[in-house]
Amino acid sequence: MHRSSPMESVRNDFVTCIIDHAENAMRCAGVEPKKAKSIAIGIADKLVEVFGGQNITFPKEHKRKQAQKEAMIFSQFTGTNYRALAVTHNMTERGLRKLLIRVRSRIARDSKTESKQ
Repeated sequence: MHRSSPMESVRNDFVTCIIDHAENAMRCAGVEPKKAKSIAIGIADKLVEVFGGQNITFPKEHKRKQAQKEAMIFSQFTGTNYRALAVTHNMTERGLRKLLIRVRSRIARDSKTESKQ
């Protein structure tokens, strides 16, 4: 009886995830289910063939996700709704004010970079 290692289980979960997401994307795009499944398996097989045996680290992209969340909160800011936004986003009012300063600084930095180009 063969026992799978924890890493083998993670690899299987990864390949299954690729298949499931590729299949779902194709089905949403109107590809017939049986064909979508076949193509998804082909994609996963090709990725394993090309990258098999390599160690690959996927970034969590924390900074990008945080910047997106901060931009969304900034877009909701009316100039006076500090308290309401802080409560809505489970933050302190001081934390919200610091967030607004960070976003304004990022906007100013980005606009300086764009004007130099």
